[in-house]
Amino acid sequence: MQRKLFKTLDGQLVRLRPPVHRQDGDGSYLPWVDDLWRVDARFPVKGAVARLTNIRTMHLFDVFGDGVQEFRAPDVVFVRSQLTLKGNEVLREELADRRLAYAGSRVRKQNA
Repeated sequence: MQRKLFKTLDGQLVRLRPPVHRQDGDGSYLPWVDDLWRVDARFPVKGAVARLTNIRTMHLFDVFGDGVQEFRAPDVVFVRSQLTLKGNEVLREELADRRLAYAGSRVRKQNA
């Protein structure tokens, strides 16, 4: 399913949710920027379904099989991780509860 989805999105620009955090060199959080990420589903690394490239910062993020919760047209991809851009790195923290919902610029837990 994920591989098929990303093949249809190949070359397109998407936005990630939850919003990607940004940190400067000393670990302080920077203001949120709703960056666009280019989907490359043709040549992902082994085991990944796609590689996403931040077109502003050139950070790379490889998406694996269950790394996406859902896609909402026209261009929003909900990932199952909180990403943080710090220097040249993309830090990935798995979300503990998969019932998380995007609300504004924060992630909150839905009532069960």
